[in-house]
Amino acid sequence: ESQQQLQTTGTVRLNRPDTLNIVLGYRCNAECRHCCTSCGPREEEAAARRFLGGIGVSTGTDLDAFPQLTEQSVVELVDLAGETQTISRVSFTGGEPILFKPVLLAGLRRAKRYGLASRVVSNASWAKTPQAATRILGQLAEAGLGQLTLSCSDYHLEFVELECLRHALDAAMATDIEVGFSIITRNGGQVSAEFLKDYLAVPEELVGRR
Repeated sequence: ESQQQLQTTGTVRLNRPDTLNIVLGYRCNAECRHCCTSCGPREEEAAARRFLGGIGVSTGTDLDAFPQLTEQSVVELVDLAGETQTISRVSFTGGEPILFKPVLLAGLRRAKRYGLASRVVSNASWAKTPQAATRILGQLAEAGLGQLTLSCSDYHLEFVELECLRHALDAAMATDIEVGFSIITRNGGQVSAEFLKDYLAVPEELVGRR
């Protein structure tokens, strides 16, 4: 709000967090050139320190606890979210969060206990076959996953085949898991929202849904 409005109303509007984002680790089976957190299959600790180094220097934080959170740490974080009135959702990211599946499942089960909505942001590399996609999403759904966000871009396609997205989408549509896409586009690139809609043959009645 403008300064004049604040003076007139005498109130200040504060943004309150509604989502807790948990980075399970910096390991990823892709090494996309645009990755802002320098995730990849190699030098996981070095990547975490590069990304978090400024925070560590300014706060004196010991970064040895990164780059991979333990099951206990994740459960404690979800407990904190469950006890915070404004937070209604927990989002699990990475790296590739499916690479930390035991820890991820523990976090999802804890979120379900509190009645928190949950989301996993993934590159779908684990959905190499329809059977693999069904098996893994079945485990996530049983643990309480409510939303799957699939990341895709021309950079991702250097490491993850498009068919993985199709298998993940088909498996998710067979469950109660809601699906969304996080798409990075670039000039002259292949990947766009329209391209994915056509390639994946998303039914028109689903396009307008979240």
